Amino acid sequence: MGAAIIRGDIARMHVVFTADTHLGLDHPHRPRHPRRHRGPDFMRNFLAVVDHAIHTRADVLLHGGDVFDVCGVAGALVDQSYGAFLRAADCGVQVGIIAGNHERSVLPGALLMAHPNIHLFHGAGMHTFATRSGTLAVLGIPFVKGDVRNLLWETTARLRWPNSDVRLMLLHQPVEGAQVGPVGYVFRNRVDTIPASGIPPGVDVVLSGHIHRPQVLWVDTGLAAVPVIYPSSVERTSFAERAETKAFVELRFTGRERLFRHVALPARPMVDLPVCGATRARVLASLADVVAHAPSDAVVRITGPSEARALLDTRALDEVVPLGMSVAHHVAPVA
Repeated sequence: MGAAIIRGDIARMHVVFTADTHLGLDHPHRPRHPRRHRGPDFMRNFLAVVDHAIHTRADVLLHGGDVFDVCGVAGALVDQSYGAFLRAADCGVQVGIIAGNHERSVLPGALLMAHPNIHLFHGAGMHTFATRSGTLAVLGIPFVKGDVRNLLWETTARLRWPNSDVRLMLLHQPVEGAQVGPVGYVFRNRVDTIPASGIPPGVDVVLSGHIHRPQVLWVDTGLAAVPVIYPSSVERTSFAERAETKAFVELRFTGRERLFRHVALPARPMVDLPVCGATRARVLASLADVVAHAPSDAVVRITGPSEARALLDTRALDEVVPLGMSVAHHVAPVA
């Protein structure tokens, strides 16, 4: 999707970048209901990214925050998730991770990641990955709640890039110009938003999580036009993302070029199911009609008048909505 000049002549550095995996979202440890949950969708796509990094012999795998959906995920899920990172590290892929806002800027159980090929950014700082294809310097900044601009200015004021082949910034923050939502809201002058002027000179590429729409912004640092790349979340987390492609990013630094592309991931369709009627039987009949036209693996949302929706409880949904569909709304409890 883009190319530009970097320093030095490196052999062929290969970086895989993902973010916003939100592991644990709708992923109960002991499901009480046989209806399909969404948690395995996120885990499947996360593992697909890790497997891609391993199978393509990537030099570095970077994660831009929100590894987990909440800060208190089940220990078994932490073990499974970290096990994937450790598997990549054991295969020779170096791993760099920052925390996002959903983890409250701190990754759980960090001691489980004590591996020479894994680096966790516990705060704003620099780390150099020495790879078989050259050196990669990464300035990592975990999510900052509040005024990120002051921290960025303090960090960049003392910034001294090491003598490296490639220089990246790894963030979990909106950058000025990023867009989200079905109406395309644009982040502008906000305390939680990094202004274009905050991107330090000398950086080759900025990689950021937090924004779930895949996109590339171009920022003029005064020395060069620098791409700010958002990979997207690995799956659709809400109906606001129902039309968005989900992906991770692959970067290759070959000769004196930087090349990058978004690699699409499978995402389940999201469908509204409008219901109507004044009796339970009529509401179920209207629901059955719209269900018949929805994809069998859809994530569905029941819409329509509140009086009609109030007639649907879990048992009623089970009568009409196939268990392979996930229901993304709160329903009335079974009496």
